[in-house]
Amino acid sequence: MSDYDYRGETQTNKDPAAQLTVEWANRSGWKGGAFLSNVRFGSSAQNGDPHLEVAPYFDFKSSLNPRWRLGTGAALYGYMFDGGGTYDYPEGYVAAEYRAVRTALYFAPDYSGRSTPGSTPAWYVSFDASTAMPHRWTLVEHAGYSFGDYWRALGGGKRFDYSLGLLHRFARIDVSAQYIYTRRMPPVGSNAPGSSGRAILTLTRIFSW
Repeated sequence: MSDYDYRGETQTNKDPAAQLTVEWANRSGWKGGAFLSNVRFGSSAQNGDPHLEVAPYFDFKSSLNPRWRLGTGAALYGYMFDGGGTYDYPEGYVAAEYRAVRTALYFAPDYSGRSTPGSTPAWYVSFDASTAMPHRWTLVEHAGYSFGDYWRALGGGKRFDYSLGLLHRFARIDVSAQYIYTRRMPPVGSNAPGSSGRAILTLTRIFSW
């Protein structure tokens, strides 16, 4: 992908990213795996300059009926190679899905780990939808809201991220382009960056066994 976006923020300083997810799933609704990606946060004396994110995770999804599904899960985000351990943190979530619409609530008890002083919990609410279009095209919509002590300590208190994308499927290869807009609301006098937008291109190949 041309940039690793995570909730409206680049994780690679707007540089390209190569990512790998290895996942096991069964028919009862359980799945687990690990996600890997290069990252670039910038070097600091306290946190180092990590180059790799590794996030093992598990999820469970239960179908109430053919239209409604409920889910929950957790992940542990770890950072390594040239420091980065101070960024490590766990996170859990609950979600509800109705057909192709999904909403989820995420909670991290100490977002960004020891890189920020004290305990800085953070919440994230997301709304996602996909709309099937002719000729294997899909319109993908997303809106998210970040809030909690972490964002107040960082400067701003809260932020919104929105994205709209087009995805085209060729057999097991997905090609997508999306535009992401992040609305940041720092307090008066803060040096935090203002609102911004950017486009991202992604190529995904799925293997199964």
